[in-house]
Amino acid sequence: MLAYHVRANAALTFPSAMLWSGMIFAVAVTVDFVQTLLSLKHNDGTAAEELMMRSCELLRLCGDDAIVAANRPAARNACLSIIEVYVRSLTNAARGEIGVSLARYVPGQPAMLRIDERNAGSLRKMGVTFSGRFVIGHHACMAGDDPRAVYDIRAFGAEAFRSPTGSKTPYRSFFIVPICTARRDGLIPLGYLSIDSTRPYEFYGNRANVLAVECESIIARLKKLMQEAHP
Repeated sequence: MLAYHVRANAALTFPSAMLWSGMIFAVAVTVDFVQTLLSLKHNDGTAAEELMMRSCELLRLCGDDAIVAANRPAARNACLSIIEVYVRSLTNAARGEIGVSLARYVPGQPAMLRIDERNAGSLRKMGVTFSGRFVIGHHACMAGDDPRAVYDIRAFGAEAFRSPTGSKTPYRSFFIVPICTARRDGLIPLGYLSIDSTRPYEFYGNRANVLAVECESIIARLKKLMQEAHP
């Protein structure tokens, strides 16, 4: 109607009026599509947040009973996969953009690490032993058991882009949770939980705090599983 009105006043030629009406229609369709997409993402995030809450409630009800050794790898993988689903909802990331892995120190080799567990569906390498010398997760473990966020690995130079497993580095930012056990001589690092993203600044600001709080029960269970394997 707007294009017809403008055309009737001879301000535009008929083709120009049709072009403007087409542009207005395209903008309206685009806005509607974006609103629908954001609505779907919001619903998915709400469902994932509820899943996390119910999972944490279940873990609290399970108590401190030890899991038999044969079931521990599957239990650790389940914990990693729950975290991956939750972080995707928190960051609006697509499948494959968030990776969750568990690195453990090799017994008898305090500076060597190995990744034996990743979230379900991950195609990245596992079982490769590597030195912690240039691995940020290792240095985080040496500094204590506080979680640490790395906003962009580019800030650490070219060395940070060397994947410890020898594969292409798919991530730009990550969140590290050192896993330690208390002994008489202090904290002994067992390994660390790594949550990484293909995008920089994914865990910037309050997002890291929200992640640590919401995943507290899952991470606590993961720590217990690690400690059961290292009495």
